[in-house]
Amino acid sequence: MLYLNVNGIRAHALALKIYRSEGETDFTAEEVRTLREVADTYATPAFIDGLNEQLEGGAE
Repeated sequence: MLYLNVNGIRAHALALKIYRSEGETDFTAEEVRTLREVADTYATPAFIDGLNEQLEGGAE
């Protein structure tokens, strides 16, 4: 979603950060805000729920 739908170098860098990640990855507050905005715009409700669960630390 980031790579295909969001313009700018920050979105591109974040997409690559996610793509290249292995295991747990730390994200800045700005990156999390970007992820949530993109999910709210382009993702299904199930994806949004899963993302929120991951970001809020409920999935262990």
